[in-house]
Amino acid sequence: MRAHKLAVTIPDTRRLELVLPEDVLPGDAEVIVLMRDDTDAPPHFRTGSREAVIEAERAVDAWRAQHPDQLLSKEAIDRDLAAERASWCDDG
Repeated sequence: MRAHKLAVTIPDTRRLELVLPEDVLPGDAEVIVLMRDDTDAPPHFRTGSREAVIEAERAVDAWRAQHPDQLLSKEAIDRDLAAERASWCDDG
C-alpha cells in the first residue's frame, strides 16, 4: 500500500476535488481526511463543546417545530421496524 499526502483547504461547501499525481494508477483506493485539532476553532465549532451541543439542540428543536408532520410516535416507529424486520425473511 502506498500513500500520497496532499495539503488542502476545505471550502465552505465541504466539497473537495482531488487531482492526484500521474504515478497514481486508476483503481480502488481509500481516502482518509485527517483534521487538525480544533482547539483553535471558535467555541461554537469545537467538537463536543457545551456551545456546540446547545447549538445542535436548538437546530433539532427548530427542525421539529417546522416539520411536525414528519415526527413519528413510538408506536409508528415500532410498527415500521417490525415491518422491516419481517421483510428480511421474505423469499421474494
